[in-house]
Amino acid sequence: MTIIDILNLGMSIGFLLLENGAEVYRVEESVRRVCQAYGYEDAVLFVVPTIITITVTGHDGTPYSKTKRVYYRKTDLHKVKLVNTLCRNITDKGVSYEEAIREIDRIHHAAHYSFLFQMVSLGVGAFFFSLFFNATLGDAIFSFFIGCLLRWVISFTGLTKTNVFFESIIGGMTVSILVTILSKFGFIMHPDRILMGSIMTLTPGLAMTNAMRDIMAGDLLAGLTKSTETILIAAGIALGVALPIILIKPLGGIL
Repeated sequence: MTIIDILNLGMSIGFLLLENGAEVYRVEESVRRVCQAYGYEDAVLFVVPTIITITVTGHDGTPYSKTKRVYYRKTDLHKVKLVNTLCRNITDKGVSYEEAIREIDRIHHAAHYSFLFQMVSLGVGAFFFSLFFNATLGDAIFSFFIGCLLRWVISFTGLTKTNVFFESIIGGMTVSILVTILSKFGFIMHPDRILMGSIMTLTPGLAMTNAMRDIMAGDLLAGLTKSTETILIAAGIALGVALPIILIKPLGGIL
């Protein structure tokens, strides 16, 4: 097991964590502890939401560095949990390098949440948010189906790796158009409450929480970067919701 092996192992762990929605401070701490567990105490990391740089100093004093770009990020807390468990096993139980590599490969190829599960989850979220905003039970049921359709539409943006700003615009437009159509034909009583409940499923609550945690942990650059991203997402949602309403208003309006 060479220092290059440790560098590659640390990069694989850090990449999996960052790609699946972990906080920057968690990525840095996990990789640093793994390097120390294999006997390399001097491990320095520079991590922002899209780039990881690891520098490990060998026993002869020679530094070795590796940088990797994260092009696409998602939220899969199950994989984050699996990687955290692996890191704890490495530090506490002395997992061999070969076993760690096999586990990383298994985590990388682990099944994502099923698409049906994602659709139902978004629908349930829209349902209860609509009830929170005092929508009727019938309106909330329509919110459930809007949430399911919203996840289906967003899945196409994932296939094309659309950036989060345009993904938010498309999501906001989808909700606004569906609510407008349902209101036009008299299926719902409170379109404004359904609209608010449905777009709540698009709001970047987890990203903002991670940004605040990174800032409080001293990772100001990463925290400010994520905060800017959440602002862009919120702006995209607002723009997407407003566009159909603005276009329909000259025709008599709905909402």
